Order: sequence, then C-alpha cells, then structure tokens
Amino acid sequence: MKIGNVAAILIVIFIISAAIVMKYFFDTSHAIVLAGVSLQDAQQKVAENNLYIIVEPEHGATGAEFVIAYGEHKGSEIELSLNSPSAMLSNIFFLSKNNLFLIKTNGNNQNAQNFGIPFDSAYPNIYTIEVEEWRIITPIKRDYQYRMRGQQSRWFSPKYFIDQFDVKNGDYIQFRSH
Repeated sequence: MKIGNVAAILIVIFIISAAIVMKYFFDTSHAIVLAGVSLQDAQQKVAENNLYIIVEPEHGATGAEFVIAYGEHKGSEIELSLNSPSAMLSNIFFLSKNNLFLIKTNGNNQNAQNFGIPFDSAYPNIYTIEVEEWRIITPIKRDYQYRMRGQQSRWFSPKYFIDQFDVKNGDYIQFRSH
C-alpha cells in the first residue's frame, strides 16, 4: 500500500471522528431545563418523607399508567394526576427503555390505608396520586425509535438532565414549575 493511500485513509478516519465528536458536542450543548436526580438521592427522599414515591411507567395495554417501583407498595398500580410526567414528556421517555420518576405528592392522597385515593370503584387496587412535583431519575433514557412526525432524533443525549433540545423537539412541555 502506498504512503499516499495510507495518508488518505487516515485523513478520512480523522474527518469521520471529528464529525462524530462535533455531533456529540452539538447535540448535548443545549441549556439545561430540568435536572434529574440520582436513584440513591431519590430513595433517600422516599425513606425520609412519606410524601415521596418512586414510580415507573406501566407498559400494559390496560390498567394504570404507572407502577410503584420501590418501597412498601412496590408493584401497586397508580395513576398520577395534576402535574404528571406523562402530561409533560413525550413517548421517547416512556417507551421501550424504562425511566424512573421521583414523585412528590401534595398530601391530599390519604385514605384508609394511608396510601392513595382509589382510582375508580371498578378498580379498587389502582390509586390516584395528586402530584405536586416530580423529577426524572438518572440516567435518563430516550428512545427516538418511536418519535412522532416532525420530531428530530440525536445520536447522543444527556443522561442527567432534560435540555432545551427536548423542549424544541416537543419532548418536554413545561406547563407547571418544579
């Protein structure tokens, strides 16, 4: 192989590598809109304050939207009302790869079991929790395979926060302050 061919191959490899690095910085250089919380910090909040719970999306065709992921009521089906993550995030955060959410209730969720308001008399084991605020638990996963028409995808996305790209892309809609 001639030296000229080797040099050409190295230049092509360098250009491709530089393009990948530039794409990485371009995709993750957007302003932070909502910081995530670590699982350890979320579990500590749950242990210290009974207004906090950790939930994950439920992917069944019927039933509740979320399931409690940790603690005494783990596996319980739950609906989130008022300030729900599902009202503010697109499907890229809910499909295929599970994300966890730290939910702070507003305290209006007490019933006889001191847990939640029954969702519906036909579904006595599904509870509704009124959400005061929430945080997504890191690492944040996004699945652009299921994006909606007009949405963009990116090769690299931040694992520790929701950013301005998510807002511009319609993946995060902030209608209530955290």
